[in-house]
Amino acid sequence: MSDRRARKRAQRLRNSARPTRCRDGRCAKAPGAPECTSALDKWLIANFGDPQAETLPVEGISGRNNPIVYVNGINTGRPMARDAGRVMAAIYDAPVHVVWNPTKRPWPDILQVQFVNKTDTPDATTQEVLRTLRVQLSMNSFVTLIGHSQGAAIVSSVLSFLSPAERVRVVITFGGAAYQYPSGTRSLRVVVNVQDVVPWLAGYVRAEKLGLRVPGIERVSFGGGMLVPSATHSVFKYMDVELQQRTGNSRGIQSPSDVTDKLLAGVSAWGRWP
Repeated sequence: MSDRRARKRAQRLRNSARPTRCRDGRCAKAPGAPECTSALDKWLIANFGDPQAETLPVEGISGRNNPIVYVNGINTGRPMARDAGRVMAAIYDAPVHVVWNPTKRPWPDILQVQFVNKTDTPDATTQEVLRTLRVQLSMNSFVTLIGHSQGAAIVSSVLSFLSPAERVRVVITFGGAAYQYPSGTRSLRVVVNVQDVVPWLAGYVRAEKLGLRVPGIERVSFGGGMLVPSATHSVFKYMDVELQQRTGNSRGIQSPSDVTDKLLAGVSAWGRWP
C-alpha cells in the first residue's frame, strides 16, 4: 500500500471512529478535546505523539513585521530551537514565538511524522502550535508560520484545523517532511535543498512520486551531499541561504554557537533589512 493510500485509510478510520457530533467541523477549535478524539486518535497519540509541548518566546528582540510562529524539527533541544528563533527574528525583523517540538530519538520521531503528523492527529505539539497561532491571529492581521523538517509536517497538520478565514496567512517551510499543504493559504514557500535527504524521503520528491502536487517549491543547493545531513539539513544552513537571498551577504551561520552571545545579542548586531 502506498504512503498516500495508507494516510487516507488512517484518516478514514479516525474520522469514522469520532463521535457523530464532532464530524461537522466544530472540533477544529479544540481538536484535542476528549469528545473530539477517537480511540484511534488516542492510541496514535499515546504510542507515537508528543505528550507535551511548550512555546518559547524569543526575548529581547522585537520587529516591525508580522509575528512568526516557528516549529522545529527532530533532534532539536530547547536552546537550539530558541537560537533558530533568534536568527529568524533578526533576518525577518519580526517577533518570533518558538513552539518547541520535543525530541525523543530519531526513529520515534520519524514514526511520529508518519503516524501522527501526516494523519493530522492532534497531539500536544500540534495543539500548542494551533493555540499559539490563534493567539497571534487574534492580535495581528497576518502571522507567518514556519516549520523546519518535522516542523513542516506539523505545520501542514495545523493548517488542516484552521478555518478558511484563518488559513489566509503566509506559510514558509524549510527542508520539509510534508507531502502537501492544505489549500487557501495567503502564500506558500516550500524551500528545499536538493542535497537534503529529508524532502527526498518524506517531502516534495516523495510526494511527486506519489502523483501529488506540491506548489510553491523553491529549490536551493548547499552542503556536501545527502550523506552529510549536518551540512545539508540544518535549519541554520537554510537560514544562511535565506539571509543571502535577502541581503546578498552570508554571515556563515554554521551552528547554534555562532548565533548566540555575539551575533544575536540584539537585532542591531545584524542590522535591519526590508
